[in-house]
Amino acid sequence: MQHYEKDGRLQHVMLSHQFSIKLMEELFDIADHVKGMTRKPNGIEFLKSLLSHKKAMLYFTQPSTRTFLSFLTACQMVGMDTGEVRDPSLSSEYKGESQEDGVRVFSSYFDLIIMRDPKPGFCEYMAYLLDNTGRSVPIMNGGSGKDQHPTQALLDLYTMHRSFQHKGGISKKRYAFVGDLLRGRAVRSSVMLLSQYKDVEMDFVAPS
Repeated sequence: MQHYEKDGRLQHVMLSHQFSIKLMEELFDIADHVKGMTRKPNGIEFLKSLLSHKKAMLYFTQPSTRTFLSFLTACQMVGMDTGEVRDPSLSSEYKGESQEDGVRVFSSYFDLIIMRDPKPGFCEYMAYLLDNTGRSVPIMNGGSGKDQHPTQALLDLYTMHRSFQHKGGISKKRYAFVGDLLRGRAVRSSVMLLSQYKDVEMDFVAPS
């Protein structure tokens, strides 16, 4: 996954493969601290000062409510200004501009692009494209076609981490995934994260 890294750190968040148990545990610890800080006025103010000099673009060309609002809330929590594209018919794409050109332009306005698109592989493609044009900004995959949904999977694992922290942790458990698994990109990502843990069993239940 080195092509999604820069100077030994994550540059883009594209796939659940990028997250080792060690990295996830570090993120879970940070999330716990942030959760505690949001309960105190001075903690809230401190968080808002962290990225008040940065801007994020929410490029959500696939319908979304919960994912969009969770990212928007997260940006606001750390003080980031945000812009959004949710309906391509209201953007320059309606006049014939390609998605690629649109995102490249946005990369000069914003410090982070959070992307959700119905086309498989589009997020990864744009990360490669921006890297090769010399004006790369981090891209975060908020759901890519039927491929993956790594940030949802991280949230799922964090929920498991909190639920089982006094019950032996995530390892040595049996998990069931139920629903429309063919299009379950979050399931696909969660399975890849869970498979790193010791003695984990997984069952899959889906309509025929």
